[in-house]
Amino acid sequence: MDRELLTDSIKKLFGKWRVVSWHIQHSFYQPGQDVFNHIGDWKPLEVEKVNKCPSNIIYSGIGEETIKSVNLSEIVFEFSDNLKTDYYDFHFLLKNDILNSAAWEISQEPKYCDFSIAMEEVYNYARCKIEAIDSNELTIIERLDNDVADTYLQKIKLERIQ
Repeated sequence: MDRELLTDSIKKLFGKWRVVSWHIQHSFYQPGQDVFNHIGDWKPLEVEKVNKCPSNIIYSGIGEETIKSVNLSEIVFEFSDNLKTDYYDFHFLLKNDILNSAAWEISQEPKYCDFSIAMEEVYNYARCKIEAIDSNELTIIERLDNDVADTYLQKIKLERIQ
């Protein structure tokens, strides 16, 4: 992927981001409608109930047991600008140690998601929308479609680590 195609928002992703807050939602809506038009109240992630709200970031990236045993603010997302073929390097970190390495790519369908984090298998990825970004703060929404009109959402707020 050509670096000139990167949008300003995507360029701001590069670097390390520490988790500040994590909220969840399970949305139901009419088939053919956009889930983002049907967002209700966000609920804080209850780590003891992680298995009740599916997330590829949790299960394949961070690990269900890890997220239950650490403070969420100890988890860091690292978006590398190291381009390998069509993907960039991506790491989930805990206290500067790599929990898991993955890859991230810019979406070809920006209406659906802005970027994806690909983990382990080709079909195991987190599709994410950027809700807000500036030089110090990032809010992303991971979507996991359960069915054509049934979606789990994870709203993850992060702050840049200098």
